[in-house]
Amino acid sequence: MATEPILAALEVSAVHGRRMASSNVLFDYWALTKPEINFLIAMTAAAGYWVGSRAALPHFPWMPFLHTLFGTVLVASGAATLNQLIELRYDAQMRRTARRPLVSGRIAPSHALWFGVLLSIFGVVYLAISTNALASLLAALTLLSYLFLYTPLKRITPLCTLVGAIPGAAPPLIGWAAARGRLDPTAWVLFAIVFLWQLPHFMSIAWMYREDYARAGYLVLPASELKDRFVAWQCLLPGNGLLCRGSRSWRRLSLLQRTLRPSKVRRQRAAAASCFDPLSSGAVCSARAGQEMTLTKTRHLRRECERNAKTMLTGIRFPRALLAALLLSLVQPSASNAQNAEPFKFFRDYIGLKEDQIAAIRNGKAVAKIVESRTPDEVFVFGSVYARSTPEEYLKLASDIAELRKLPTYLAIRKFSDPPRLSDLEGFTLEPEDIKQLKNCEPGHCEVQLPTEAMDEFKQSVNWSVPDTANQVNRLGQKMALEALERYIQGGNAALGTYRDKHHPAEVAETFRSLLSRSKALPVYLPELDRYLLDYPETGAENIQSEFYWEKVNFGLKPTLRIVQAILYRGPRSTDPAYAIAVKQLYASHYFETALDLTVCVRDQENPERPGFYLITLKGSQQAGLTGLKGGIVRKVAVDRTRSSLERALAAIKQRLETRTK
Repeated sequence: MATEPILAALEVSAVHGRRMASSNVLFDYWALTKPEINFLIAMTAAAGYWVGSRAALPHFPWMPFLHTLFGTVLVASGAATLNQLIELRYDAQMRRTARRPLVSGRIAPSHALWFGVLLSIFGVVYLAISTNALASLLAALTLLSYLFLYTPLKRITPLCTLVGAIPGAAPPLIGWAAARGRLDPTAWVLFAIVFLWQLPHFMSIAWMYREDYARAGYLVLPASELKDRFVAWQCLLPGNGLLCRGSRSWRRLSLLQRTLRPSKVRRQRAAAASCFDPLSSGAVCSARAGQEMTLTKTRHLRRECERNAKTMLTGIRFPRALLAALLLSLVQPSASNAQNAEPFKFFRDYIGLKEDQIAAIRNGKAVAKIVESRTPDEVFVFGSVYARSTPEEYLKLASDIAELRKLPTYLAIRKFSDPPRLSDLEGFTLEPEDIKQLKNCEPGHCEVQLPTEAMDEFKQSVNWSVPDTANQVNRLGQKMALEALERYIQGGNAALGTYRDKHHPAEVAETFRSLLSRSKALPVYLPELDRYLLDYPETGAENIQSEFYWEKVNFGLKPTLRIVQAILYRGPRSTDPAYAIAVKQLYASHYFETALDLTVCVRDQENPERPGFYLITLKGSQQAGLTGLKGGIVRKVAVDRTRSSLERALAAIKQRLETRTK
């Protein structure tokens, strides 16, 4: 029995050993991904996303932001793993890399290969799914250029640093692309900052470990005596490029350049570069000390280098945090400005969009949303998309009948003459099923939306027993439609009449006024248009024009004939929307007792130098029969189809606009 404690102790020791071994393996795989470098990559990608999104902090899209960082770090980890696998033989010859997991044999090369490939593929796919295709493409190009351009060039030419700085500066572009779906000039400014920062940073490392690199056969520095100048210039020029020429410090430096000897100017610029990267100042000092001619100057330079060396080790990580902070603060607007910018303030305050929905619109995706209404018979559907075109191009498209006929919701459309003529209504025909229903129409029970007098006229004027009943019905319907339009042009809303096809009559003028009163944004943003819609033809304005159309549309249920008034509003001030088009329904054969489609074009104020605007649509309507159990089911189906139909229509409009603009 005396051996039992010993055996128990051995068992506990074995279990502890296995746990330690498992922990060491995990740590080795973690080290294989180069987490310190990934920290910088994540910070610069975060800076690109933060600046690109321009969302106020309370509304910042945190989940898409975290998805972007996670996917970027996955790709970076895969690239670091595969890079070490490619350089395995050479890393074994360098003291600074001899203890890496692959070199020391703690991880098998085959395991590292699968680990790196899986991380890279999963990261690229993850970015494509969670953000957008552009961010995923940039990550893939960064991975490939790092592995197959920069890595082999390290053994061919000292200029490899210039090539390697390109994938190294890509993370801000990935972050920006994830936030916006495109690359703007500001994104390339962030790219340039990181690109320039990398050159003195890597030259500092290359100089400190120059013997190690030479032993492994890496040509990161020239083999000749020119390496001193090579290091000095690759540290000084990019360092100076990072300084703003308009700054006070740069102007002081320019004055010194005119009054001091060249050697002193170099020392001043080296000191300026050291503010950004302490390592670079040490490298420049060492390189320059080998070039000075006199012993006195050499001793002075070496003392300067020794002073910098004291802070070099403690400051090695500080530039990374400084770089991220610089990127985060650069061109970042204040939270209040971002929150109050249009159309984003409208999206948040009047529509209730979330930040991920706003980000999707900015990235060019068509987004539609059902807006809350006070009663079930009212339906409001919002939609918006960003188009790389101009409001003027949209205006041409909206007035181009041939193009409108190509949109999925339009079955037919035609503009009325001024004044309207009966010939304008050629093609304004009811569906065969609607014609059959007209024969038995009674007030309170009719499948076609009509006033009582129209039902009576169809019954009395149409011979329902002859083969050409459909022609009779359509000719009579065209005649009644023309007369109704003429009455509206003379008398405005009061002439729109009353629908009596349902049990509860619907007075169109009052229904429209009630619907319009639900829009709290219209009187705020477009007060002139609001008055025109209510008081036509009594009120008018120079910047408002009006035309009439009839159309046959399919909103997802059954084809519907409509007569509409299209009202064009031109913003007289630069702060106004460029254009607004209100399509006011005067008559519909089905569903809508009244309706108003409002489309607004808001220019892209963030990028005024290139074509781009936000196309914003709000469709409001009132429909009978949407209450109760059956009505609730019908409402859900109708509303969902309207929303999806609007998304498809906006996407089709965007595609046509961008095709016409190219």
